[in-house]
Amino acid sequence: MLDRISDAIAQSEQAIEAHPENCNAYWQLGLLHLLQGDEEQAQAIWWSGLMVAAESDLANLLNLLLSEADRQKAQDRFDLAEVLYRQGIALQADQAEIHCRLGQVVALQGGLDEAIDHWQQAIELAPDWHEPYIQQGQVWEKLGQDESAVIAYQQAIQLNWDHETALGLGRCLLRLRQWAAAIEVFQLIAEQQASSAVLADLGWGWLRLGHLEQAIQYFHQALWQRSNFAETYCAWIQALACQGRAEPEQSLQSELLQQVAQPESPEAISQFAQSFNQLIDRRSHKSAAPSPSLDQETPALSFYETTQAWATEQEADRYIPLEPPSLLTLTPPKTLNSDIHFSFRFPRQIELPGAFVAQIPQGQVWAAADQSSVAIFTANHQLLGDLSAEFPLLSPGHPDQHPSHHSALSRHLLPVQKIEGTVAVLSGLTDDMYFHWMLEVLPRINLLQRSGISLEAIDHFLVHHHLPFQQQTLTQLGIPADKILAIDGEIHLQATTLITPSFPASPAWMPRWTCDFLRRSFLPDQTIVGDRRLYLSRQETANRRLINETAVWSVLEKFGFEAVTLETLSVTEQAELLAQAAAVISPHGSGLTNLAFCNPGTKVIELFSPEFVYPCYWLLSNWMELEYFYLTGTTPLGSGLQSLFYPNPRLADIWIEIAQLEVLLKQVLA
Repeated sequence: MLDRISDAIAQSEQAIEAHPENCNAYWQLGLLHLLQGDEEQAQAIWWSGLMVAAESDLANLLNLLLSEADRQKAQDRFDLAEVLYRQGIALQADQAEIHCRLGQVVALQGGLDEAIDHWQQAIELAPDWHEPYIQQGQVWEKLGQDESAVIAYQQAIQLNWDHETALGLGRCLLRLRQWAAAIEVFQLIAEQQASSAVLADLGWGWLRLGHLEQAIQYFHQALWQRSNFAETYCAWIQALACQGRAEPEQSLQSELLQQVAQPESPEAISQFAQSFNQLIDRRSHKSAAPSPSLDQETPALSFYETTQAWATEQEADRYIPLEPPSLLTLTPPKTLNSDIHFSFRFPRQIELPGAFVAQIPQGQVWAAADQSSVAIFTANHQLLGDLSAEFPLLSPGHPDQHPSHHSALSRHLLPVQKIEGTVAVLSGLTDDMYFHWMLEVLPRINLLQRSGISLEAIDHFLVHHHLPFQQQTLTQLGIPADKILAIDGEIHLQATTLITPSFPASPAWMPRWTCDFLRRSFLPDQTIVGDRRLYLSRQETANRRLINETAVWSVLEKFGFEAVTLETLSVTEQAELLAQAAAVISPHGSGLTNLAFCNPGTKVIELFSPEFVYPCYWLLSNWMELEYFYLTGTTPLGSGLQSLFYPNPRLADIWIEIAQLEVLLKQVLA
């Protein structure tokens, strides 16, 4: 590739030398330098061409830039497309279409606020063009700004009716509880394309307005007539109940669906109302906030952004650097849709923080009972920003991750419990999740091993260890069980010396060295290869299961997949199994942590609920050079019932459209 560009550069230079008035040669030469990454040289060459250019020559340059930008965008080189569109705007700033395209590629790299500004410029240049309104509406909806999204969607629909835009408008109106307006929108959609989700949302709107009979009619059409969702879901819950694994809410949800099977029955309507109210009551009860403790300490008032900044103020060397920052290069994921999901929209390269170990005299550690937040303090109760983290987990350098936002600075903490001796903090966030355990907790042991601090000299290790995979891996990595401090609920400890390995990079953003460490530790035979096609089932877990797994499995079996349940295997057995895979398909879940053991080129298909798409296994696939695909399921329940059934989108079970799955499998395995 580089040789071809070099040859083309030489040819363009020869053409300019022979015919200095040939502007097209300047344009081509500048473009070639730009594709090599030398934007400054490209601009200098174009400027030379502009000195001899006529108006028609400028048009040729603009067309060349935009054509190449479109080509780069189609090849998922959004960074290059962005540069080219910006050059186009520099030539002709009054073209709304260029601003709109620039906004799209900026948004595809995660620059949502900037993208909105570009679309606003397009709107000001072409107020009767619907496309920039659509783009703005989609981003506003993604950002949770439903009021702004409604305004943008409504403007777009007034200019040009579009099915997907109308769906976005309807969803926003439902979330804003504007039931009548939402019904009007969904009714218009249903007249043209009455999907199960649209009919279900019509039912939800009528239900919230108190029109019970009309609501049940729409639910019946959506979930029994136009889809086999209700039948499949009820049978699935019945099977879970027979195993003693169905939650009370799930049984109520199944009853709710069974009651709309007979929409004309007064008794069914009455029972539906009763089940619906019971479910609402249960949801309300579960979401009630616990009472605060009366015996709490005053929260911290100050912080250091980095542990190194604190260490430089100390007389002794308390900071041991071990890993430099690393650069993760991202290849966009592949899917059936033309636009990738917002959760995969990042710049082409992300810088990840380096890793270190800190020794903190009289240091303190606090962790929330639900493992959602952890904070490390100095003896003076100053929070150390890069050792403290909490949910939601954001990308490295995100402004909302600044330590000034950490909840430990404003919440009241339990009284501190003092412990004599050295305590090494291995615990991080959600240690009980296999992903965080393998890629964040265990690598901290490796940092300790490399720090020069003897593990034998450490008096206590603070880490969760009640699950089999935790006990198994801690033993294998040399952490004595009798030195582990038990963690039960919220903790706030102060040690004579607190030894704290950093996160490997940022939580949920793993560096490559963590994968290499895991492979050395749990995959002794690095030469394992194979051609197995593995389906990682989640039916034994409590969430993110495939509701229609039977139908999905009937397709996967035809493509040569074998179903495995990783919960029954040791960590080493999981590593050896995934090392034999040529293709892996799985709902989003911790089993995909084992992609760290796959060989380069392994094909991966991750299945998501549309309400929760998280990119951590795509990041891992990029490090391991895997070929990553994803497929989002659908919500036959509509957005209203879906939010009732799954108030926490992160835990939602998944419904996969079989036809879409077959198309993707043929594409991936061709």
